[in-house]
Amino acid sequence: MQKHVCVQLYKHQGWEHFPVLFYFNFKKKEERNEKNSSC
Repeated sequence: MQKHVCVQLYKHQGWEHFPVLFYFNFKKKEERNEKNSSC
């Protein structure tokens, strides 16, 4: 499991209340831009 999630973005979006939703959303984004990781 990769742990390069941006905590700042995570907090800013308010995803701390929805970690599961954030996780799935992050995975979708990761699949789209595997090369581009803009954090």
